[in-house]
Amino acid sequence: MTIRFLSISKNLFLISTVIFVSGCSSPIGEYFSTRYENTMGYFNSYYNAKKHYDEALLELYKNPPKSLDTNYFSPYVANQAVRTKFNIVIEKTSKIIQFYPRSKWVDDAIMMIGEIYYYEDDNDLALKKFNELIENFPTSSHFWKAHLLYARTLYNMEAFDEALNYTAKYSSQAFETGEEDIAAELYLLAGQIYLERGEYVKAEKSYSQALKINADGKLLAIAAFQQGRIHELLQDYDKARIAYSNVADYKPNESLRFRAELNSARMLRESGKSKNAIQRLFEMKGQDLTTEYFSYVDLEIANTYNVMGKYEKALDQYEMVDTVYKKTDASAKSFYARGVLYESTFHDFGEAKFYYEKAKVENPQSEITPLAVKKVDALNKYFSYHKNINIYDSLFYLAIRRDSIKRANIGKDTASITAVAIDSTKQILTAEKTDSMLQNRDTLMLPTVDLPKDTLNDEVVEFDDDVILQDPSRLRQQMKEEAAAPKPTALPQVSISADSALYLITKNQFELATLFMLELSLPDSAEFWFDIVSNSNFKPDYSPRAYYAMAEIHRLRGNQQAVDSLYNLLIKDYGKSDYAIQAKKIKGIVIEIEKPQLEILYDRALKLTYENKPKEALKLFSRIVATDSSSELATKSFYTSGWIFENILNNNDSAKFYYQTLIDKYPKSVYAENVIGKVAVAQDTSKLSQYVKIKEIVPPPPPQPKFTQGETPKTKTVEQQRQRGDRDIREDDQDEFDPTDFEQEDPPDGE
Repeated sequence: MTIRFLSISKNLFLISTVIFVSGCSSPIGEYFSTRYENTMGYFNSYYNAKKHYDEALLELYKNPPKSLDTNYFSPYVANQAVRTKFNIVIEKTSKIIQFYPRSKWVDDAIMMIGEIYYYEDDNDLALKKFNELIENFPTSSHFWKAHLLYARTLYNMEAFDEALNYTAKYSSQAFETGEEDIAAELYLLAGQIYLERGEYVKAEKSYSQALKINADGKLLAIAAFQQGRIHELLQDYDKARIAYSNVADYKPNESLRFRAELNSARMLRESGKSKNAIQRLFEMKGQDLTTEYFSYVDLEIANTYNVMGKYEKALDQYEMVDTVYKKTDASAKSFYARGVLYESTFHDFGEAKFYYEKAKVENPQSEITPLAVKKVDALNKYFSYHKNINIYDSLFYLAIRRDSIKRANIGKDTASITAVAIDSTKQILTAEKTDSMLQNRDTLMLPTVDLPKDTLNDEVVEFDDDVILQDPSRLRQQMKEEAAAPKPTALPQVSISADSALYLITKNQFELATLFMLELSLPDSAEFWFDIVSNSNFKPDYSPRAYYAMAEIHRLRGNQQAVDSLYNLLIKDYGKSDYAIQAKKIKGIVIEIEKPQLEILYDRALKLTYENKPKEALKLFSRIVATDSSSELATKSFYTSGWIFENILNNNDSAKFYYQTLIDKYPKSVYAENVIGKVAVAQDTSKLSQYVKIKEIVPPPPPQPKFTQGETPKTKTVEQQRQRGDRDIREDDQDEFDPTDFEQEDPPDGE
C-alpha cells in the first residue's frame, strides 16, 4: 500500500508540474504543453481504435461458420456492420503508425490491421502486415500470434504446402520459447491440412504432437476429437471410440463435449455393439440437455434400431423425431434416413422419393439438404426413363401393327412382318421382370404404364398368345372394355416410325443403366441394362460405352478376367472408338494416332516453303482451302500463301489478293488482324501512321527506394534475431510522457 501511495503521489506531482509549466508562456511551457497534447492525442486514437476493434470481434463471433464444429480453422465472414467498425479501426490505427512511429502502441496497431485483413479475407495484405510485425518487432507480445496468423492466412489461401512448411518451421520454436498454445495450434493446423488431403497417418501424428504439449485444454480437446475422426475414417471404430471418450479429459466447450459423447456411442454401434450403443444413448437422455441435443440423441437411437434390423422400431423413432423436432437438422436427417431405408432395404423407390422430398425442404441449412436434392433428382430420372421405355415400346408396337395392316391390305403375310414386334415386346417385358427379380440383389420392382389404345379400321391385327388373329369385332369389344377402365397414363397419339421408337427405347435403357451405375449405386441393375443395350439394333452408338461401363463394374468387383474379356471385345469390334483407345491405354497397348489428311498436307506445304519451292507449296495450300474452307488450316493457308507472294515471289498484288480474301472470309482470326494494316496502307498510304507507330523517347524512371510499398521483406528466424540482437524499431528509452501510468477509471472519449 505504501508503494502504491508513493507511485500515485509521484504521478500527481508530475501532473501538477506539467499543468503548472504548461500554463507558463515560456518556451519550456509551450514544449511540455504541446508534448502532452500529442501524447494524449495518440492515446485517444489507440483507445478508440481498440474499443471499436473489440466490439467488432464480439459482433463477428456471434455468427460462427457452419463448418466450425468440424474445422477449428474455418474462416469467419464479416458482415457489413463488422466491416464498418473495422474501417474505423484501420483509419485510427493508421494515424498512430503514420504520426507516432515510435509509439509503444505501433505493434498493437499493426496487429489489429493485420487481423482485420485476415477476417476480411484480404490475404495478401494480411500476410504483409504480419510479416511487418515479425520483421520489425521481435520483442512484441504479438510476435508469435503474428506467426500463427501468418500460417492460418496461408491455409485460407489454400497454399497448403507453404502452410505446412511454415508450421513445421515455427511450431518447435514456439514450444522452445514457452509459447505452448501457439505451438499446439500450429500442430492443429498441420493436422487439419493433412486431414483434408486424406493423409490420415500424418494428420494423426500432428494431433498426437499437440497432445504432448501442456497447452490450453480447449485446444487439446480439439486435438483428441480430431483423432477420433481420423480413426473413424480409417474404420478403426474401437480406437475412434477411445479418442472421442478422451475429449472429456481436457476442457471442451459444451458443444464439443456433447458431440464427442454422441460419437462415442455411434462408434459402439459401428463396431457391432448396438445394444451397448442403445444403452449409452438412453443414458444420455437422462442428462440435462438442450432440445437440440435431445433431437440428435433420439435420431441416433432410430439409426441404431435401423442397423439392428428392427425396422418397425426404427420407423416409429424416425417419425417421432421429425414430429417432435420439426424443421430442425435432426428432423431433416430423419426424413433422409427413412428415404435411404426405403431405397436400399425395402427397394421401394416411390416411398424413398417421398421422404427425400421431405428431407430437402425440412431444414435448408442441414448438411443433408444437397444430398436429398440429388436423390430426388436421381429418382425422378429413374421413373422418367422407365416411363419413356414403356411409352416408346407402345409406340413401336403400334407402328408395327399399322405397318402390318397396310401390308395385309395388299395381301402379304403379316406373320413374318410382326415377328420383330413380338420379339421386341418380349424383350422389354423380360427386362422389366428381370429388373424386378433383382430385388434380392440391389434393385426393385419397376413401375408399370398402361399401353395406349388407338382407333383402328375394321381390318386389324391383334396379338393373342403369339398368334395373329383377324377378328375386328373381338378387337372392338376389347377396346370398349378397356376404354371403360381407368387409365392412369393417357398417351397422345404420336406419329413415329418403328425404327425411331426402337432407338428411343435403347437410348432410355442406356440412360437408365448409367443412372443405376453412377447415381443409385446399383451395379447389378446397371450391368443388366448395359447388357441389353450392347445387344440392341444400335450397337455402333451404344455398345462401346456399354462394354466399357460393364468392364468398370467388374473392375470394382475385383473380377479382372471379366474386365480383360470386355476390353478385348471392345478393342476387337470398336477399335477406333474413344473407349477402345482408353482400354488400350489401360492394357498398355501402343496407340498409333493417325494424323488428319489436311494436317499432313499443311506440314508438307510448309516443308516445301522451307525448301524454297514456293509454287509447289502454293498448290498444296490451295488443295487445303478447296477441301475444307471452314477449318483453321484454311485460314493459315490463306495467310501463308499471301506471305509467300509478299516475301518470296515479290508479287505484292497477289499477296494483297490473299490478304484481302483472308480479311473478308475470316475477319475475326488473328491472321486477319496481322495483315489488315498492310492492306489498308497499300490502298491508301496516308493511313501509314495509323498502323506504324513511331517509337517514343521515354524518360528513365525515377530511382526506386530500397523497399517499395508492395514488397514483403523476408522474415528472419527467431534464432537469427537472437544472434544479431535485433531490437524493435522503437527506441527503448523514450523520454516521453505516458498517460497510462495514471490510474484512470474513464478513458477519454473521442480524439
